Amino acid sequence: MTRTPPRCHSRIPRRTALRRRHAIGSALAVMVLLAGALGACSQDPSQFRQVETTALSASQVAERTAEAPTSADRGSLPVGEDYIHVSAPELTQKEREKRSGRDQTGPDSSIVARYRASDNSVLWAREVTPAVARTGEDSDNTSPQEVASDLLSWKPAGSAVVSPDGRYLSLVLRPPQMRPNSDSEDGGRPLDVAAQRTHIVVLDAASGETVRTVEVSGLILGQVLVNDALAVETAEHYYPAGDGNGKVAVYSLTDTAAGPTSFSSDQWLIGVDDGALLLSPQSLAADPYDDKPVTLTRVDTRGQSLGTIDGVTADGFKGWQRPGQ
Repeated sequence: MTRTPPRCHSRIPRRTALRRRHAIGSALAVMVLLAGALGACSQDPSQFRQVETTALSASQVAERTAEAPTSADRGSLPVGEDYIHVSAPELTQKEREKRSGRDQTGPDSSIVARYRASDNSVLWAREVTPAVARTGEDSDNTSPQEVASDLLSWKPAGSAVVSPDGRYLSLVLRPPQMRPNSDSEDGGRPLDVAAQRTHIVVLDAASGETVRTVEVSGLILGQVLVNDALAVETAEHYYPAGDGNGKVAVYSLTDTAAGPTSFSSDQWLIGVDDGALLLSPQSLAADPYDDKPVTLTRVDTRGQSLGTIDGVTADGFKGWQRPGQ
């Protein structure tokens, strides 16, 4: 990032803790002051791992997770009478030995499983590498996605989403580090937001089989699923407007060999509504407990307007509400 964005477009997700607000503010300030002198941190191509998914048995899931999830857990995604949960596997002794005391990056993979809600039994499970993108207090400042991690805490367009018909599950995976976690939050080198590369993997929610894997560049502002496609908004800075150059790319899930279509957007992708994509003039993850209403724009997957929804407010990180809902 090379300059401070206009105020009306510069809101990025804030944390209730001061530490995250300072981290984001410091990242912006350092980018402005040092971009010319130092050059921004970019990804090492050798660290960009290909996506791997490995089937796990129920006993393997039990062995590798600290505790069994329930349908009521915050991270559980309802799918019919079942639910899907993403867990961080316990580090092996070998993994712990490889990490220094300052390395808080966590496991390199995630365990993704579908459970029967009635008895919490495992219906299928996959170990996904790289790990699913971290959000909230678990994140660090090693990549733009981590600095702005609250973006993917917004469940309707977050790191893990299910299609409206329950057929697909989409996961944003963690991008490679662009600077060491040991760098101080206010003294680390700036991050080249546009250079970030990230994988998204779409799984069949009934079987766990991989449907499609895509690679995107830039910061992921949000991802959503309609019944037959994945839509992902990316930007070259921490906002979509102006020099953020926000873009929504749409990937077919019925013709997985087809390339994406895309359209430009200066708004934030925050969800879906009856097959339409929802765009907001501000990120609802920026202050999800603010009851100030906004007007959402409904667009099709080509970016054509389908109308608006007035008076929408955020319901925490869980989603959005119509007036009087």
